[in-house]
Amino acid sequence: MAERVTLYKGDKIFYGGDMANQSDFGTVTRVLPPDRWGGPYVDMTLDDGRKICGFAMHMFSPEYKGHGGTRWVTMAAYQAWQEAYFMEYQARADKPETL
Repeated sequence: MAERVTLYKGDKIFYGGDMANQSDFGTVTRVLPPDRWGGPYVDMTLDDGRKICGFAMHMFSPEYKGHGGTRWVTMAAYQAWQEAYFMEYQARADKPETL
């Protein structure tokens, strides 16, 4: 079974965006318990002011992979990906080119 992400009020999140919506950071403003249709759910406010209400917590991925398949992640997951991406970039940039 896939690893689940548990979020709490005040947690920082990252939304990777899509063709119609820009990416942004945000904050969980409320956690709603599971109901007979699913859940738990979260309400979030993105830093640009957009509000997302009743979003299913299972849509969050434990790992950000830099593509649309992992669109919703915690800030920590995004920062871990970003650090690894830049370390890989730096390692490639430090290698001398051979022709």
